[in-house]
Amino acid sequence: MKVNGKHAVWRIENLWKDEVARVGARKASVVSTLFKMIRDRFLIAMTLCILFNTLSIVRSVTIRARGGLLSLSCQKILHRQNSNISVGELVTLCANDGQRVYDALRMSVHIFGGLPPIIGAVYSVYLLGPWGLFGYVIFFGFFPIQVCYNT
Repeated sequence: MKVNGKHAVWRIENLWKDEVARVGARKASVVSTLFKMIRDRFLIAMTLCILFNTLSIVRSVTIRARGGLLSLSCQKILHRQNSNISVGELVTLCANDGQRVYDALRMSVHIFGGLPPIIGAVYSVYLLGPWGLFGYVIFFGFFPIQVCYNT
């Protein structure tokens, strides 16, 4: 599947303009615009990942979203009249935030694909009794700790 950067930029720009027209510039959300951009492919990728563990579709969706979002942010920064951002800050912004968007979208398929962990928890309770459930509570209990640690 070929990822076309021009199409990604065009699509996210149009979705952003629709979002601003719908709720106003102050209340417009980049997250909802990004989700609208990848919604269909994301849901298909999540379903296929649950069923067949197909990660190549997830990768193409995340690359498309990252490219579109970074292109939009670069265009917005470069088109501002009184931009006080240096080239180094722009590169850092694109590198760090682009990788964060890529990682968040890549891992969100697995986070939202909750059917396999539920089946695994039921099966471990069936095999191990309450100790299996205790193991799952410990395992999933560390997710909030990791989130707090990484922020």
